[in-house]
Amino acid sequence: MSKIIFTILSLFAFMVANAQVWDGTAKAWTKGSGTEADPYLIETGENLAYLAETVTDGETYEGVFFKLVNSLDMGGGLHKFSPIGFFNEYADLENPGQMIDESKYFLGVFDGNGKTVDNVHIYFIDAQNSVGGTGLFACISKNAVVKNLTIGKNSVVEGTDGSGAVVGAMTGGRVENCVNKASIAITQGLGQGGIVGTMYGGTVSGCINDADIAGSTDLGGIAGYVDRGGVIENCYNRGNIVFTGFFAGGLVGFLVDGTLRNCYNCGEILSDFTGNAVVGTTEDGVVIENCYYL
Repeated sequence: MSKIIFTILSLFAFMVANAQVWDGTAKAWTKGSGTEADPYLIETGENLAYLAETVTDGETYEGVFFKLVNSLDMGGGLHKFSPIGFFNEYADLENPGQMIDESKYFLGVFDGNGKTVDNVHIYFIDAQNSVGGTGLFACISKNAVVKNLTIGKNSVVEGTDGSGAVVGAMTGGRVENCVNKASIAITQGLGQGGIVGTMYGGTVSGCINDADIAGSTDLGGIAGYVDRGGVIENCYNRGNIVFTGFFAGGLVGFLVDGTLRNCYNCGEILSDFTGNAVVGTTEDGVVIENCYYL
């Protein structure tokens, strides 16, 4: 009798677990009003895909709050997940020194609530424009916040420039208390990081990279490329950094303009070229303080 009960319970557990696997479709959330006290609740992979669709279509959700209430299984190799939003900031050829920004940013607050998004195959490659923006969130800006979220170890990030597990590119906003456990292996492009690919401003705080990162140039355990006063603080990296190009560091690949403080790295830097345990390379005037490596 005990065997029968065990078998029934095991079958039930299997069915429940697999009922949560993302089927590749998008479906609007049904709970919450989007306020801080009553956030929209992301309960399924379909809800997360709907968020991606609507932001990519131009809905910023500025000032709107979301909470992830379940850990999600995004189906692994069954479906590719298109990032939430679309990064498209580029140089104005008619006005040197000016930038044109046609990005589709997420500008809301996304609370991962300590949950994990796993088995997610994050995919975005724009071979024509090559501006980057591959991550669970393609791009954030202004007062956007992504926090308390883990990307699971069975996940894949497939992109080129500006690729990170949590955010591909940020021109403002805040990423806090996030963890990446998904190994990243990208053979081309610039600016890959465990948490954020490229930072053009904004803050990354209290984040952990716990996976190996392999790439080409401007490669870091936390962020690949940091400019425009970006701040990284209270973070650490435990993954190994393997690169084939230039400028790789345990925490940041290329720190052009910004601050790195209260951080440490205990991952190895592996390359035929030069790499550094904390920052791959810097420009004059950056701030690096209270940072250590093992």
